[in-house]
Amino acid sequence: MRYLITGGSGYIGSRLTEILSARDDVEAIVNLDVRPPTRPNAASDFVRGDVRDYAQIRALLDRETPDAVVHLAFVLNPIRDEARMYDIDVNGTATVLRAAADAGTEQVLVTSSATAYGAFPDNPKPIAEDWPVRGQPDFPYAKHKADVDRICQLWALQYPDRVMTIVRPSIVFGPNVENYISRSWQNAAFMPILDGVEEEFQL
Repeated sequence: MRYLITGGSGYIGSRLTEILSARDDVEAIVNLDVRPPTRPNAASDFVRGDVRDYAQIRALLDRETPDAVVHLAFVLNPIRDEARMYDIDVNGTATVLRAAADAGTEQVLVTSSATAYGAFPDNPKPIAEDWPVRGQPDFPYAKHKADVDRICQLWALQYPDRVMTIVRPSIVFGPNVENYISRSWQNAAFMPILDGVEEEFQL
């Protein structure tokens, strides 16, 4: 298998690269990111690039011919320019999917988020995979993830001969993770303790 990972320098991308590099059936791993990984992996090739650049992504797909594209690139730590966040998150995803479709890539995996469902009182417990993703209007991260999720669902309908996998993880923690969520927990004066059977919390 040959893989192209967008956002491969991030925490999930770095961990995924480590896991894939240990497999005998993996022939190549290419990491497309705006910054190099903090922990370089000799088994992967780093390419500096922007997910909004169709020409670059298409050329990379044509050259590397990956069997699967793993799209992880997303703005996790908030920035002041919400329009730029949307451009990277949503338009960047649409660009990657268009390039993958045009290049004939057979498998695409995209990380959405459990936050894509949104926090609404009518949400069932537990939420099934086919429950609509509605995001949260006042939470850009969740709003963008919901938009990305819907784009991926439409892509899957448009290209039924391809494999589209949408993953909706909750908050991701692990060794060496560093983002505004982990910092808020590390700097908290008090750590929440859940007691009883009614409280719901997901990590």
